[in-house]
Amino acid sequence: MRFSNQLLSHISDNTFSKSRLKLRDEEIDDQKAISLAKSLEGNTHIKEIDLSLNNIEDEGIKAIAHAIKSPILNISSNPITSQGVAALAQSQVKELDLSGVTLTDEACTALAHSTALLSITAQSCKVSCQGAQQLFTSATLKSINLSLNYMTKESFTTLVTNQSLTTLALNQNMLDNECAKLIAQNTSLKKVNLSTNEIDDKGAQYLAQNKVIETLDLSQNNITDTGLNAFNQNKTLKTLLLFNNGLTSKGAQSLSENQSLTHLDLSGNRLDDACAQYLPEIKTLKQLSLAGNNITYTGAKALSQSFGETLESLNLAYNPIKKPKA
Repeated sequence: MRFSNQLLSHISDNTFSKSRLKLRDEEIDDQKAISLAKSLEGNTHIKEIDLSLNNIEDEGIKAIAHAIKSPILNISSNPITSQGVAALAQSQVKELDLSGVTLTDEACTALAHSTALLSITAQSCKVSCQGAQQLFTSATLKSINLSLNYMTKESFTTLVTNQSLTTLALNQNMLDNECAKLIAQNTSLKKVNLSTNEIDDKGAQYLAQNKVIETLDLSQNNITDTGLNAFNQNKTLKTLLLFNNGLTSKGAQSLSENQSLTHLDLSGNRLDDACAQYLPEIKTLKQLSLAGNNITYTGAKALSQSFGETLESLNLAYNPIKKPKA
């Protein structure tokens, strides 16, 4: 939809009855944002607002923050400062996307002290170690996405004792094993995305010892069969994603004793037909992706025949599967 006076009128008199208001990349500045804020005061239908990729600065954001009743707000890629962020932290917004907005330590502190916010997405926000530490002190946030912020182990010192977070995304942060060690010590996280980092077998071993994480994404790291072996006795993981690591069928053999996994992604590795001997031993599996490996027709046939009715999805795309000629 396009930003217009007619749209503002419909929002204001409550004839705009959609639950989502999408005004992405509409060249909205402070003046237009203030007009929008006035219109929002009378609307009871809108639950989600997308104002990303506009030109809204602090004054416009303050007006929006004061008027907004919608629980979901995307204000990513707007030129706001810590003052605008502080205003949002005091609003009624529960899910906030600030991606592309520079978040100073002061801004992170304000967000951490919010009593309404439950979820923050802050990709590529230049969050410092101190800023991350502040965010992890929040007692109310359930979900934090800090992808593309390039952190160090000092960022996670306060995460260890955090008891509110259940979802954490830290992909593309150049995290190493020491970071993984601290993350693994948290006892509230259920879903963790650590894809595209620099974690190897040692980091995988730390994470495998965690007893509460149910979904773990370690795709595009440096994990080999040794690291995969660490998850053999883990009894809490339901979903394990290891796309594009250094895994072979030997790793599949060591994982075969696991009886908690329901979703396993080993695509983009170096598994061959031998994996068909071991993976069906994981009786709990419902979804298995082996795309982009070295599995031939023989292995594909064995996998299809070996899994029982519990397996709902088997992805074998981009393997050298070619039925031999009779």
